[in-house]
Amino acid sequence: MIYCSFLKGTSLSFFAKFTIALLNKTGNSWKSLHAVIAKLRHRQIVNDDEKEIFRLANSYGIQEDELWLAENLIERVQADGWQISFYSSDEYPQEWLQYGEKSPPLIFLKGNMKKKPFLWIAIVGTIQPDSTTSSLVKNTVEILSKFDCGIVTGGAPGVDTISAETAITQKIPVRIILPMGSLHYAPMNIILEATEQGYCQIISPWTPNSKWCKSQAVRRNLLIAYSASTAFVFNPSHEGGSFRVAKNLFARNLPVFVYMPEKYAWYLRYSKYIYPISTDHQNLNTERIEKVLDALYHNLRQNSNSPLELF
Repeated sequence: MIYCSFLKGTSLSFFAKFTIALLNKTGNSWKSLHAVIAKLRHRQIVNDDEKEIFRLANSYGIQEDELWLAENLIERVQADGWQISFYSSDEYPQEWLQYGEKSPPLIFLKGNMKKKPFLWIAIVGTIQPDSTTSSLVKNTVEILSKFDCGIVTGGAPGVDTISAETAITQKIPVRIILPMGSLHYAPMNIILEATEQGYCQIISPWTPNSKWCKSQAVRRNLLIAYSASTAFVFNPSHEGGSFRVAKNLFARNLPVFVYMPEKYAWYLRYSKYIYPISTDHQNLNTERIEKVLDALYHNLRQNSNSPLELF
């Protein structure tokens, strides 16, 4: 299935091939594809879509072999259960629309949510958690199970995977955003089963043949932040990693819970929107978490973008 709000039929199939070829050619340049989408969304004549797409393909120097490769990639991912969504379609994450060219113009997704949560909460952190950190992550997710929320994370080993698996067992909706193409991701059985049951959705904002790279991982972290209204960050160690999620959220005047900010990203403690998580996992501050989430729910219901006054 290909979801698009401005094309349909055979022109949509050809457009999908062209856009994947363009992304491959430009190294996943979102700006180039957003410019193409804007032209088609605001076109005056709607009866000559295929001619216009051919013209655009020629203007970008797209060759027949590049289109053939793109068609082959589409067939492979669709055979594996992946769907395609263009920017602004109903299946596209609505939280990303306000960021325009900073958000991906095209995504690949596996799994359709039975229930869309009212609030998305990011859980990210170290890929090598110790036992205390692992327990904190699990306990945090269990507390969140009492709220109408979903977990958005990055699919990396460690904190990301622990949070996703725990959320799935609690029947909490999970969104996993990948830093690589769908052909280079092998989901664990529990995650794959959850996509089939409607509890998990995997999103890759890259062409299917894109391998993991640092720049994609950094951009992926921003997409996690764009999805969320708050975050729990465990052992942030450097600016390009999970710290980037925290930084984006408190730049938007949104609260972030951080475990071990003094040891790693210690400067997080100077923001009034940062709430340190106790190192004693037996005394996780449930009352504080509930107060923050209640304030967020109230703010969202009022459709307010004003800074939160939590306490």
